[in-house]
Amino acid sequence: MVLYAMRELTRQSFEPLSGLAELSQHAVNFWGGSVTWLPGVRETGAALDLFTRLTKDYGKPAFAIDQVLARGERVAVTETVLIDEPFCRLLHFHKNMSDPARAFCWWPRSQATSPRCCVRR
Repeated sequence: MVLYAMRELTRQSFEPLSGLAELSQHAVNFWGGSVTWLPGVRETGAALDLFTRLTKDYGKPAFAIDQVLARGERVAVTETVLIDEPFCRLLHFHKNMSDPARAFCWWPRSQATSPRCCVRR
């Protein structure tokens, strides 16, 4: 928990610098080819772009799974949060089928094997 608090503090402290770096990057890109002959302009633009991307806060996309096709019929899906931690959320997707016995497949869909399992000695 302490590491997450330190990460958040660092991210929030870099937020004004990130905005300034993004503004500076746009200024460098605006002048484009007219100032690229100056030494260090392209490198500065690249460094500002990298700093902006590293300090930007990206949101997590939603899964948005409302229904699935299960055994030939459309089935509603409910999403339940099992564990909610600062760095992760463990989600459980439940198929709301009319017959609960049909919700489970009793055969494997695919078989994953290691290369050594087929070696005979």
